Amino acid sequence: MKPDSAISSITGTFSLLHDRIDWIYQSNILKGAQMTQRFNKITRQAMRALEPGKRIVEHGVIYEKVKSGDGRFEICIQVNGKRIHRVIGNESEGITRTHAEEAIETLKNEARLGRLSLPKGRKLPLNFKQASAQYLERLAVEGGKNLEAKTKQLEQRLIPFFDTMPLASISTFQLNTRHN
Repeated sequence: MKPDSAISSITGTFSLLHDRIDWIYQSNILKGAQMTQRFNKITRQAMRALEPGKRIVEHGVIYEKVKSGDGRFEICIQVNGKRIHRVIGNESEGITRTHAEEAIETLKNEARLGRLSLPKGRKLPLNFKQASAQYLERLAVEGGKNLEAKTKQLEQRLIPFFDTMPLASISTFQLNTRHN
């Protein structure tokens, strides 16, 4: 890759990222989006009264009192059929339940952005297993060469590794790692 094309590629990526961040900012803040869920379990009183080693789970937000007495916020949600579990941070670092709620909203918005470029009628991104089945069908219809060998390679080597991973999330690094 030429240095100029690498720079233009990076510039284009940053421009796309900036547009997505701007869209999230406008859709949440300027339109007055608010957290719609009411928390009944994770309250200040409940968090203070919680014993070390215990946790409270509500609306995908997990509050756990660690042995040192500090509180830790985590999130555990499912987005696009994929379970996402993240530690947001500790109370001693200034992290609050609101930060965890915002992290959940950000992940959901990113998923919505990813869905915007999909063809109409499909709700989830095309995964590797589905794409490989379509590829093999197209090869059979068009009279592709080495259909048996390609089928065997996909079924034995690639599908077990990539399986239900969305095509958009497969990186060059993963392909090179799997190839070796």
